[in-house]
Amino acid sequence: MVLTNQNFRKKLAFSLIELLILTAIIGILAALLFPAAQSVLHQAKVAKCFSNLRQIGLAMRAYAEDKDGYFPPAWDPVIQRTYTTFLEPYMQLDSTGKTLNVYLSPLSQPVTKDPSPWEPFNISYCMHNLLGAENLNDRPKVMSVLRPAETILVCTGVQDPSNYMRVEATLHKPDELNWAACPFSLDDAIPTTETFGWPGYINKGSVNCLFVAGNVGSIKKGEVKWRNLLPLRDN
Repeated sequence: MVLTNQNFRKKLAFSLIELLILTAIIGILAALLFPAAQSVLHQAKVAKCFSNLRQIGLAMRAYAEDKDGYFPPAWDPVIQRTYTTFLEPYMQLDSTGKTLNVYLSPLSQPVTKDPSPWEPFNISYCMHNLLGAENLNDRPKVMSVLRPAETILVCTGVQDPSNYMRVEATLHKPDELNWAACPFSLDDAIPTTETFGWPGYINKGSVNCLFVAGNVGSIKKGEVKWRNLLPLRDN
């Protein structure tokens, strides 16, 4: 039997029911795959953020080795530069010879202001205000930190919507950060206020951290304890 063109087209054509069924199947598959794809994308961003922190940690250690065991200042008011300026000689370079920008986390909201000529990097990470104290005499040496694997050196910070979504260079909140005699136990949780100068919980309610020992990790909101912020307290 020879098919005419009309009969051939009829055999190839989808009915309306078949099109609706196919559309429904595609919709169901998309609904099933979308959360998985979002999860994979988020994990990729977390991995990049951790990679950034590891690179910052390597540069911090190299700087400390060259500077008699001291980390750089988080903010130097004399030259008005953040810690990124002091780490620049220790950072990897791109193909043009410029320092790679590892200071912006892909988990952060976009910073809407270009870096200034005197501070070439926007940042997502803030540095411990005591370990990076402005005055060298106030800055403890790396070897004096009692719990280096637990003490936060750098972490994701709270972005300021009134200042182009920038992050404060210094982790200076809560106020008791530098107290010699903090009234709270090392095992007490710190407050979870999310304002400028505080840890930023941008990883699905967790803060990504670089610790003094060079290890990286995340701590859930409400589980950051004073032992993570008081490097010289032993009880």
